[in-house]
Amino acid sequence: MTTSIFSGLTNAKITETGNYLPHNFRGKVRIDKCQIVHPRSGPPAFVVDFTILESNLNDVKPNEVRNWYQKSGDSFDSAILGFMAAVFGYNLSVPAIKEQMERDLQPRATQYAEAAVGPQQILAGKLVSVETVKRDTRAGGEFTRHNWYPAA
Repeated sequence: MTTSIFSGLTNAKITETGNYLPHNFRGKVRIDKCQIVHPRSGPPAFVVDFTILESNLNDVKPNEVRNWYQKSGDSFDSAILGFMAAVFGYNLSVPAIKEQMERDLQPRATQYAEAAVGPQQILAGKLVSVETVKRDTRAGGEFTRHNWYPAA
């Protein structure tokens, strides 16, 4: 039995373009939903919708819904693993905890990522801290890097 390409319409929400975090943000967020999107052009992306709980910036207010968009490519795997590690409470700046994550979480990371974007939405409701930093691209553009940490 094949699934219709339109099977997701019953749960779809009409959205505008993403509402992303600006550079130099620091705060705590609650994960609302994780999903894979397939843009008209370019590779698929992992998207996290989250609600702001705490913010250091006046233009990013509590209770706003924002997004993190991580397109598949060079840094996709490490970005998603870092995000999941933070959500599951691993502080990767501590070498012993990073080793523990590599031993305990990383072998099952694909399974957890699939469950995060699937109907189970295993990360929904979880809290995590995030900091954004402006980075330059090799092509002369810029992007916002998200550094994820366990919620304090």
